[in-house]
Amino acid sequence: MIDSLSNASYLNHLNQHELMTAQDELELGRQVQQGCFQARSEFIERNLKLVISIAGRYRGRGLDVADLVEEGNLGLMRAVDKYDPEMGYRFSTYAAWWIRQAVERALMNQAKTVRTPIHKQREIRQERKARELENETLPGYAKRNLNHWFNPAEQIISLDQPIENLDGATGVDLLESDEPSPEASVISQQDRENVAAWLNLLPDLPRMVLMRRYGLDGRDCETLSAIGERLGTTRERVRQIQVEALRLLRRMVESGRIPADVAILD
Repeated sequence: MIDSLSNASYLNHLNQHELMTAQDELELGRQVQQGCFQARSEFIERNLKLVISIAGRYRGRGLDVADLVEEGNLGLMRAVDKYDPEMGYRFSTYAAWWIRQAVERALMNQAKTVRTPIHKQREIRQERKARELENETLPGYAKRNLNHWFNPAEQIISLDQPIENLDGATGVDLLESDEPSPEASVISQQDRENVAAWLNLLPDLPRMVLMRRYGLDGRDCETLSAIGERLGTTRERVRQIQVEALRLLRRMVESGRIPADVAILD
């Protein structure tokens, strides 16, 4: 779509579109759900600035900015197609998740021969940041030794290749995602507080899994694998605990013990 972010004509084109209000999102979102192509195009056009904002954060990681924007646009389109305006959260919050996923997948699949799973890349970056903060309080000698021995940059070797006619998806991509869903990432603060209170009705282990899976303890949502490592068990076992915990909550809804609009049960 663009050769670079400095392309004045493209940026001027974007500036012609006003930011969407919550009412705009509701009205256009409903039209998109009804199959209106014009509404879908307008929805996309009026959110292209969001793609540029997010794509710019990935400069210098192996792809040109123009390519990052193109990939982000694909994520935006998918977000428009999947967005439910009745859920009550703003589109930009929802779309940001899909845009980041599209850009990060492009970086993993196109910029490197050996592909590291996206969730592992995130865990590595988070671990690095934590180590940097810890090291700030250590003497120079200890800091040098920690940095020498702790090197999370080793890449995980994967031989999966893109599958033809599937938009670059790999065999691994066809498996159930280990990433928290975008819906899990945009639960409102009030919902988090309410759900956290309702989770006290659950046993300790299921409660802890849901708290960490959906970020209800004030932290980022965690993957099944990350929770499994914390508990010393497998990703599949954590998934089973999550399923059973949600089943228990649904029973509580059916019995009237908690409201029927619990966000994480959707």
